[in-house]
Amino acid sequence: MKKNILTIAYSLLLTTLALSQNTFEGTISYTMDFQGLPPEAAAYMAGAETKTYIKGDKSRAESVTAFSTTIIITDGAAKTQVRLMDAMGQKYMIKTSLDDYKKKYNPDDIKVKLIDETKTIAGYKCKKAEVTMKDKDGKENLVIVWYSDEVPTYKSDFKMFGDIPGMLMEYEIKQQGMTIKFTCKSIVNEKISADKFEIPSGYPETTEEELKKNMQKMGGGK
Repeated sequence: MKKNILTIAYSLLLTTLALSQNTFEGTISYTMDFQGLPPEAAAYMAGAETKTYIKGDKSRAESVTAFSTTIIITDGAAKTQVRLMDAMGQKYMIKTSLDDYKKKYNPDDIKVKLIDETKTIAGYKCKKAEVTMKDKDGKENLVIVWYSDEVPTYKSDFKMFGDIPGMLMEYEIKQQGMTIKFTCKSIVNEKISADKFEIPSGYPETTEEELKKNMQKMGGGK
């Protein structure tokens, strides 16, 4: 079960990278709520959070649980994304080009419908959107997204939810009988040091396929 949760969390973390902006510099923090988990798995995910640092066309998203730490650094100018993972002391690095990313999240397979509903999240007025996405088998999945146009954004090349006209403030995805909800808890305008976006050493490069195999071994799978 832990290996499945970890894989889902890695995938969901990518969604925060659609927040890249050209007028906002600062930090955005989200809580992560895992529902539908057995008690032993829920304990590993308790208190999980995601934090995204943004400066110009660069972003750094961090997700921390009791089981692992994941960092994703996106460089808009270089059109690259680097995922760094530390799971139970085992470190991994995966590099992704924009072309490879679009193969995984094909813009033609994403449909966005804006809904006339509002609510307040973290002090910001938010609007609702329904995002329909196709998985690798062609099955359509519906994602409910709440966004705010009170925080300036622009279109990021690395995006999972298509063209959402504002800051992602809340979204949840149901998968394998579980629901994972991200909710913004704070947005802080502040100067971010350029070294936040440097790639640290000590992370051997691997592939998505090899990572999945290692996660299965760590989770007790074959």
